[in-house]
Amino acid sequence: MKNQTKYKIENIAILIGAAVILVICLVLFAVMTSKTMHGKPEHPGTAEETESGAVDRETTGESTQIPETEPDPVTPQTKPIETSQPVTDPPATNPPVTDPPVTEPIETDPIDTEPPETEPPETEPPHTHSYSPWKTTKEATCQAEGVKERSCSCGDQQTEAIAKKAHSYENATCTKPATCTECGATEGSAKGHSYGAWKVTKKATCQAEGLKERSCSCGEKQTEAIEKADHDYKDATCGEPMVCKVCGATEGTPNGHSYGSWKVTKEATCKATGTRERVCSCGDKQTETIAKKAHSFKDATCTQPKTCTVCGVTEGSSKGHSYGSWKTTKEATCKA
Repeated sequence: MKNQTKYKIENIAILIGAAVILVICLVLFAVMTSKTMHGKPEHPGTAEETESGAVDRETTGESTQIPETEPDPVTPQTKPIETSQPVTDPPATNPPVTDPPVTEPIETDPIDTEPPETEPPETEPPHTHSYSPWKTTKEATCQAEGVKERSCSCGDQQTEAIAKKAHSYENATCTKPATCTECGATEGSAKGHSYGAWKVTKKATCQAEGLKERSCSCGEKQTEAIEKADHDYKDATCGEPMVCKVCGATEGTPNGHSYGSWKVTKEATCKATGTRERVCSCGDKQTETIAKKAHSFKDATCTQPKTCTVCGVTEGSSKGHSYGSWKTTKEATCKA
């Protein structure tokens, strides 16, 4: 800060000096313009007047040839001293416009005419900041900005904010949304469980419920009951209802026998009864007696009653003879 203040003061001093020099130049220009308007002098005057005349000629554009003269070995030529210091002499005033008197040049002692030598003040060039690389003095986080700074050799420092960092989120899980590992901030929502297929851990029967479960990739498990299974009945038979193969429970009533057609196993005759049977799909058999058949009689004859052709049993009596009319087979004679 001190160097900056010093630099500002120097700049102001330079500007003031330049303004003073500009004012002096304007005054001199006015003086020379006034002399030019009233004519140039017949004889050369003092060194100061000659110098002014030269300036007038340069200003008006006139060319005057001045005879060359050897320089006085005694009088050294003086040169104006250039200085960057502001001129403190009082501003020149316009002399009265009169013809200068004709005077002889007066030799002057160099010591009297030469101004004292002064050393121009040392001025430093304007300072340009040259900053060091940025250094982080406070790390930025996802919750607060950081700070960085750099400094110049003159002691000046610059400070800037470092933008907040982005959150460093862990992936969302089944039960938690995406969560910042630094500050715990969350984003979005939990994924929810993603269960696999159900697996039976206990088979249900007709007597007890079963169990099934499924698992999520996170290890969470779901368990559900499996309803009792239906009875596994055997078909009802002719003599039994449906019976469960597992627990023996019954349902319904027997079907009853379903027999096939009768089949004669022994033919009945007029002497003895016969038999017949039929069989159910379950294998059960039914047997019945076939009544004796009626006799098959031949008609009765004159000498025999009706007689069964099978067993010879007779019924009734013979018809007896039933003669027809007499027929003469041999005529009777006197002799026979």
